Amino acid sequence: MKNHQAQIIGVLQLINSTDKHTGEVLDFSHQDLKLAESLASQAAVALTNKKLIDEQKVLFETLIKLIATAINENHLNIRRRDSMKTLRFAGCVSSSRRQVLR
Repeated sequence: MKNHQAQIIGVLQLINSTDKHTGEVLDFSHQDLKLAESLASQAAVALTNKKLIDEQKVLFETLIKLIATAINENHLNIRRRDSMKTLRFAGCVSSSRRQVLR
């Protein structure tokens, strides 16, 4: 399986095409190979999407931790009203992220 950058990210293994009646091992048909390529392509897209979502979660959690640290340590010299705005912003980002992931 290759991603959109033509990097190999996985393998789809097909084991033995067989005749339905005799059980004899056959070569895969052209149609079987095209179907396997299509499935591999879809699997690659799914794996890439999963990786991107996982990376987005890490970035989001890092952003929230950074905001919380800044508020707790008062590095940004934030007044109470401003810190509430920051927390509301974080909540909006969280809501938007959930909507994108649906």
